[in-house]
Amino acid sequence: MALKNSRVIGLTMTVGRSSALLLAGLACCLWAGEIEAGAATQIVRWDQEKIAATISDVEKSFHATFPFQNVSNGPITIIAVNASCGCTTAKLSKYTYNKLERGKIEVDVDTETRVGHQRITLSVGIKELSAPVMLELELEISPPVSAQPSLIFWKLDSKPDPRIVEISINRDRQILIQDVKSDNANFLTTLTREQSNGAIRYKLQIAPVSTQREARGLIKITTLPAIKNSPSVFVVIE
Repeated sequence: MALKNSRVIGLTMTVGRSSALLLAGLACCLWAGEIEAGAATQIVRWDQEKIAATISDVEKSFHATFPFQNVSNGPITIIAVNASCGCTTAKLSKYTYNKLERGKIEVDVDTETRVGHQRITLSVGIKELSAPVMLELELEISPPVSAQPSLIFWKLDSKPDPRIVEISINRDRQILIQDVKSDNANFLTTLTREQSNGAIRYKLQIAPVSTQREARGLIKITTLPAIKNSPSVFVVIE
């Protein structure tokens, strides 16, 4: 009986040791992962890893700089900088940086044909790191003309109350609203112009003739001079 118990105890101890070794191995892997994740900070210190800006659509390009410093004990080499968008180019004056030496990545974004929210990532490959460093650009490019809300909804058989759409003109653009047209005669429009502190705004009133039937329409806004991607308002009764 004593021998049988000792075997059970010995088996329990063996299993316990195996579990302890397994846990120790997992802990080592996690610790190594933490070291690798923190390696970018130990090797390179970035002044900022994310840049956010709001620009006018009249700007044809946007320039940003990501300064950094080599804070490792030896030289580092940047082997690649890849952007998530073909509209973006990145440049370095050199690729290898000695201990404590500073450098910068110059970034240019072609914004001529873009409006709205733009998120661009830069993947920076460093020879001394197994994973790239990710940098980020967030741009809000204000459109020349905006209409809010761009979708208006009425319930079937509801009261045909008029709704107001605010049309804003970018301060940097000399643009006038030339015309507003509905492609559905069931939706009537009235346009009024306001000016305050140098900014021009229009109020577009839209009202259905009737809500007794389902209907859809597109209110097209044309400008003078004409612009690409002129705003529209989608109207629905259902």
